[in-house]
Amino acid sequence: MDVAATGALAAALVVAVLYGFLYFTLRSRSRYAHGWFAIGAVAGAAYPAFLLGLTQPVFGVYEAPFMLVSLVLGTLSAMHFARAYVDSPRPSRAWWLVFL
Repeated sequence: MDVAATGALAAALVVAVLYGFLYFTLRSRSRYAHGWFAIGAVAGAAYPAFLLGLTQPVFGVYEAPFMLVSLVLGTLSAMHFARAYVDSPRPSRAWWLVFL
C-alpha cells in the first residue's frame, strides 16, 4: 500500500507542477482549465500524503479538517475545470459556501 500511495503522490505532484506551469505561461482561454486542474491535483495529493503519514507532523490535530478542506477543494476545482474545459456556464456560487 505504501508503494501505491508513493506513486500516487508523485504522480499528483508532477501533474500539479506541469499544469501549474501551463497556467502561468499560457495566455489563452485554456489557461483557466489548466489552473483548475493543477489545484485539483494538489487537493488530490492530500490523500496519498495522509496515507503515508506525511500530514500528521504538519497539521497535527488539524489533520482531519485539512482532509475535509482538500476534499471539498478538489470537488470545487473539478467542477470549475469542467466548466473551463468545455466552456459551459459557471457553477452556482453557492458551492463556495460548502467550502466555507
